[in-house]
Amino acid sequence: TKPRVTVAFKNTDQTHIAFGARAFNHRDPRRFALLVLATILGGNMSSRLFLNVRDRMGLAYYVNTQPSLDTDSGYIVSHAGVRNSEVLNAILAIRKEYDDVARKPVNAKELAKAKDYLIGRFLLGLEETDEVASFLATQEILKNHIEKPENYIQKIKEVSSQDVRSVAQDIFKPQR
Repeated sequence: TKPRVTVAFKNTDQTHIAFGARAFNHRDPRRFALLVLATILGGNMSSRLFLNVRDRMGLAYYVNTQPSLDTDSGYIVSHAGVRNSEVLNAILAIRKEYDDVARKPVNAKELAKAKDYLIGRFLLGLEETDEVASFLATQEILKNHIEKPENYIQKIKEVSSQDVRSVAQDIFKPQR
């Protein structure tokens, strides 16, 4: 219900960070913009966090961002493994990327790359029978309606730069 920090100590050479914000549930129409936002931030090796926090700044061994959309709530979270001495710098760098994507529109090339990645990953997943079963079962059980894969893809394609920015502005607030 409010922002919080949880810390668990272990005697290791690395710190593992999970930094994120509350979002919305799986029925919210903004979920497609959230998927694109997560991909832009840390969904692959050309994402902002991978390029900036890992490659340029050398702060993280690994970094990624994922959304989670449950029946009653959701969140977006960035994970990173960093040297213990770089925890604060890594958190600040992740937070900077969150702030930047909320403040400035995503350019057309970056938006298209993220959407192409999501669509490609989705289509590859549908080549596996268990993924098809999972997709259909999730639709039936949670939504009482089966959405065709082409409709799912179309909704990803329809996400605009302003949609991504609007979702980022809404969820990357101190109270979330």
